[in-house]
Amino acid sequence: MGITMSGFCEIYEPEAYAEETPSRTIRDELTCKKRMCVWRFSPLSSPETHISLRHTDEDSVECEVGVIVDLSVFPMEAQTLVRASLDQHYFEFRIAQIYRIDWKFNLLFFDVETDQGRTEFEMRWQVDRAQHYGENGMLLMDVFDNRYMIPDMDQLSRGDRKQLTRYIYW
Repeated sequence: MGITMSGFCEIYEPEAYAEETPSRTIRDELTCKKRMCVWRFSPLSSPETHISLRHTDEDSVECEVGVIVDLSVFPMEAQTLVRASLDQHYFEFRIAQIYRIDWKFNLLFFDVETDQGRTEFEMRWQVDRAQHYGENGMLLMDVFDNRYMIPDMDQLSRGDRKQLTRYIYW
């Protein structure tokens, strides 16, 4: 599969992955080289399935040209490149330790240790800003929509979990 990477995926779709649609085949749409960007339909619940392939046409209109239903059926080289493009778009901090959480003006002020070092961020204190992730994880979204992931709540110390659940109990 001829895929290269430069911020976006440039994809040449092989015949083996062509899917029929009423008016055309995806293979026909992708026979020429196009700069593609990739987006997840369900980044939390299904990060490896239903990935939208999009490009901008001559009129600067974003067009979806196909969907990767299951990334695992593609060759490893293609999987690696698609994941690299997704990682650029879906960057997230991983929280390892919570130093402090304060509540003021309906905001939560976090002081945490992440995989990128110690940082502080603010999060609106509302249900849609904290979501359960996987078996036992938590995803926090700050006021700028940056993502802070706790992959497994059990990996936090008891004191860290207690601080977090004091404010985020839903």
